[in-house]
Amino acid sequence: MSKKTAQKAKPPKLPTGEAEQVRMRTQVGHDFALKDDAFGRKRLATGTLEARRVYEVSNSGHTATGGIVRVRNVDPLTSITSLSRQQREAGMRYREDFRVSAQDGSSRWR
Repeated sequence: MSKKTAQKAKPPKLPTGEAEQVRMRTQVGHDFALKDDAFGRKRLATGTLEARRVYEVSNSGHTATGGIVRVRNVDPLTSITSLSRQQREAGMRYREDFRVSAQDGSSRWR
């Protein structure tokens, strides 16, 4: 009789896009949208606005050699973590005032 050894459960591979995003966020220090899964790996926190952001790195994806990280589809008022709540609200009011004045200005010339 042969003895079967109990095999340790292997974690499923991370999707390539998610693994890339986790690597870039960790290198840059934006790991606040990462959480540990059941296997102890870092994963993107699903269902959050931060997890929906897409980080792109120049220099073939190597941030350690001077690559620049660009965050796409990000609202600057919500992405700057150093802004206070009052500063964000003021920025949103200013944005809304600008949008309304731009619409009024374009309708006057018609």
